[in-house]
Amino acid sequence: MPAGKFVSGRLSSKLTMKGNLGKDMMPDLTTLTGEGTLHILQGVIGNFPPLQKLASTLSLNDLKEIALKDVNSSFEFANGKVLVKPFPVKVKGIDMQVGGMHGFDQSIDYIINMKVPRAMLGSQANALVNNLASQASAKGVPVTVGETINLDVNMGGTITSPTIKTGMKGTGGNATDQLKQQALSFAQAKADSTKHAVKDTVVALKNQVVKEAKDQLTKQLLGGGKDTAKTAAPAPDVKKRAEDAGKSLMNNFFKKKSKDTTNH
Repeated sequence: MPAGKFVSGRLSSKLTMKGNLGKDMMPDLTTLTGEGTLHILQGVIGNFPPLQKLASTLSLNDLKEIALKDVNSSFEFANGKVLVKPFPVKVKGIDMQVGGMHGFDQSIDYIINMKVPRAMLGSQANALVNNLASQASAKGVPVTVGETINLDVNMGGTITSPTIKTGMKGTGGNATDQLKQQALSFAQAKADSTKHAVKDTVVALKNQVVKEAKDQLTKQLLGGGKDTAKTAAPAPDVKKRAEDAGKSLMNNFFKKKSKDTTNH
């Protein structure tokens, strides 16, 4: 978790993961796939640059350090990306729904829907809200600024150098639609990765069988012309082994897709 070192408190987590190890016995991050859940029983997140940036943009000091209790989130990862499914958080009267993606390279692409009591906003934030409302009206989108401000926040950049874009809810891209599109893009990339894994497995098996056949032939030739046909092990069935490997990969993928469909 990119935010892991900024969180203190009590939490529980469940994680399943598969992937390859490199020659140095370190994991190849691009091959890691898995899923998990995170339950923060009670904790605090502070000095987290994206939240610091958000607090500064909205003049909300209460966001600089957030107390968390009974927060549940679930996630899955593949191709160096982690998809965090939307989850609710409430901070001192501010309701938020947070979801999005981050990369193993520390890039972030999160979407936050916020309901902020206007009384909590300082003069700078109120000026920002009024400016957003004016821009929406200029585009023909009527916006009523009430006691509760509905904001859509796009958080991008990286963990250490975040960017913040804000907009009034309903005046720009729909946050829910953006989250759905992220999930669809992630699922498509994961499916493509599975297809490549099947192809790579078949190629690796063919190369292995060719090597085994060459080794067997060499043994027969070095045997001085002896009749070794009766004692030699039968040649591996390339097609059968490739099919078995491919079926195993695809079964795991479709089993996961079936589970996701059921859950949603």
